[in-house]
Amino acid sequence: MTVRVDVAPRVLEWAIERSRRDPAELERRHPKLSEWTRGERRPTLTQLTEFARATRTPVGYLLLAEPPDEEVPLADFRTLEDEAIEQPSADLLDTIALVEQRQAWYRGFARSMGEPPVPWPGVASTEDSPRVVAEQMR
Repeated sequence: MTVRVDVAPRVLEWAIERSRRDPAELERRHPKLSEWTRGERRPTLTQLTEFARATRTPVGYLLLAEPPDEEVPLADFRTLEDEAIEQPSADLLDTIALVEQRQAWYRGFARSMGEPPVPWPGVASTEDSPRVVAEQMR
């Protein structure tokens, strides 16, 4: 039995935009994609899973009524031609999540080995001179 899934067209468009993949390439890989985004047809669960993999989007996000508001969990100073980058890429979000997992693992490992907390995180602010902060860290 084929299981079709209700997916909000706006969420599909958001996933395409978020992935920064070529829409024409995604259309080749998923021939019914334009019908899905127009709300004329619903993807099967298998098709939706493959689309999620191609756009590097968690499947659960595709089941939401509206696209989620993804925020970068740290200061993002990147720009493109002096304009702030509004939507973080899937690659950036995946990288940040991986680094956070590794930090959490190392924090737990260091504590289990009796290491004292590192004294300098959080002592500097964006108001401080980068040269002075670098010297303090050194």
